[in-house]
Amino acid sequence: MSRFDMQQYLGPASIRLFGLSITVITARHLFEDGFHVPTFLSLAHVTIALVCKALFQSKNEARDPNEHRQHSLTSFAWLLVYTASITGALICAYQSLLHTKNTTLWMMILSLHWDSLLPEDARSLLERSSSTWLVEILRYTTFAICVALLFLQDHHMTNEFEYLTLGAAGCMVIAKRSFEEAREVSFAGWGAHTFALAVSLVPILAFMAPNEWKNSGDFALYGHLGLLLLNLPAGAAVLYDGAAVSQAADDEDEHTHISEHSGLDRICVAVCLVVLTALDNLLFQSRPTMTTIGQWVAFVVALLATMDFESALVQWEQLKLPWIRHPWLDNVRQIRLPSEDHEDEDEDHVGEVHDEHTQSNESIHYSTWLPLAFQSMLNALVWLLVLHAALMNRKFDTSYSQNSSRPPRLDIVIARYEEPIETVADAVHSILQIPKIAAMNTTVLIYNKGSDIDISSRFPLASDVIVSPRKNVGREGETFLSHLLNESYSFADHTLFMQAEPHELHWLVARIRQYFIQNTDFLSLSYTGSFCSACDRCWDISGWHEGSIVKDIFEQTNPDEDCSGISLTYRAQFIASRARMERINRGTVEHIRERLVGNDAFGFSLERLWGMIFGCPSISSSCPSLWSGQMGIFAPGGAGDCQCLDSEQL
Repeated sequence: MSRFDMQQYLGPASIRLFGLSITVITARHLFEDGFHVPTFLSLAHVTIALVCKALFQSKNEARDPNEHRQHSLTSFAWLLVYTASITGALICAYQSLLHTKNTTLWMMILSLHWDSLLPEDARSLLERSSSTWLVEILRYTTFAICVALLFLQDHHMTNEFEYLTLGAAGCMVIAKRSFEEAREVSFAGWGAHTFALAVSLVPILAFMAPNEWKNSGDFALYGHLGLLLLNLPAGAAVLYDGAAVSQAADDEDEHTHISEHSGLDRICVAVCLVVLTALDNLLFQSRPTMTTIGQWVAFVVALLATMDFESALVQWEQLKLPWIRHPWLDNVRQIRLPSEDHEDEDEDHVGEVHDEHTQSNESIHYSTWLPLAFQSMLNALVWLLVLHAALMNRKFDTSYSQNSSRPPRLDIVIARYEEPIETVADAVHSILQIPKIAAMNTTVLIYNKGSDIDISSRFPLASDVIVSPRKNVGREGETFLSHLLNESYSFADHTLFMQAEPHELHWLVARIRQYFIQNTDFLSLSYTGSFCSACDRCWDISGWHEGSIVKDIFEQTNPDEDCSGISLTYRAQFIASRARMERINRGTVEHIRERLVGNDAFGFSLERLWGMIFGCPSISSSCPSLWSGQMGIFAPGGAGDCQCLDSEQL
């Protein structure tokens, strides 16, 4: 029996995971401090990885010379597909890293070893027995449900960046597998992974130019140098395919190789790294995110689902653990990975081991029911998690109850410019179809800053429609502020503010269905894109960083609070109660409006600060993301998770 030493334990997968944890943690601190240049990091990581690849290839050129092969059209097509996948997913991964505030969830997703779900080749699928198929079905089902449970209790990710996170996971899968790195697919002496990284430099530079060079001040290294020096080699290690590490391990011990498919070492390392990220998130982040017990259990179960149970037993046997003893283990042989020098010899060796294994009925018996029992246990556990999530659903009433005999009033205030009136009508119609809205006395107020003056007759809705023409100044912010300053108008019980073409209408409708209740005081109907640890450290990926504006407005609207833990709201779509609207200081509103009329660019800042203006600056710290919120009753939480409530009506 061969030894099980630390070098075998710390394989390429472990090194890549270690680099990934350092990359995520250091990038999170870099971005929080204002160094929001993710494409610069991706460019540096790819360049360093390519340089290391070139040095390794040059060093081993005599021992492993490049072979000029004739490639089929199919292999070249695979190379193009692979290159496109790497290029696109790299950009998505780094943009997602910048946006994602739940770093622990990010580490969970990227540590799940998605490549273990992929078969070695299509032929192996066809040759599997029916019992093996059942094991695989249970494994895939368990893994998929666990990933869904991770996102179920996600609080801070925006809807589009959940998809980018999954894309980032796919990027790591492809990078690790890399089509056997130049053994099956290569081009001009380059392996597929190297070729893809080199090609990705072009779109990364193209994407970087319009998005980050314009914010050249963000490249300042003051206060960032130490984190950057840690981040650069770690990120390059993540992208590096690990060929050098694998070769070094083979040189140390050419007679045996622990199966990489068991995942035993990777599972241990992945759990440690996620714990490390969670501790960093909890202890050192200015605004820590939440990771629930359910997410932790789902993550561990998903990791176990990626494990090859039979190979894991072999590894445990090598550790000489007395409680792992099965007769069939004596019949299982470790298979050395094929090398270029002994391909024929290895094929004969594999055949001999296969014959020995199939001759043992006891081995077949154990290898059939043990993995099946293991996967069945995991599958049962994950369904218990689903049941727990269903039972621990929201305990608050999402209906809009009323205390008087009259139906409650709702105003829908719309800021319109030149949007097609049919588009506006369709959006309002979708909102009016919500049962709690349909039961209210609704008035639609359209503040029209465009040229179309005949709107009322073309608005195909039964609700009252009031059209008020306005000068085209100040964007939608001036419209909303002017409505707040209108002393001649009696505010409704609640007012829904929105633009003529609301951003992602289906998410807006979902937020209303799930959280709009009678004691709603302020409810944002869009995602929370960024959090600011302090007024002077407020920014987002678009290049917006107006700490002085944030501080000025915060001190006017929230004079008795510290400017920290600020939630930025987007898309200028929200609901405010009459009480909240009447409590706003008119002098402050007039000051903001005058400032807006004189500077249209100020409107971009105002769009992010409506929660602050309405005295609700720190909402959404525990609000389910727009995507996880779509899972309805499964998402735990309370009415106050996504809004400020009127305490007088509680």
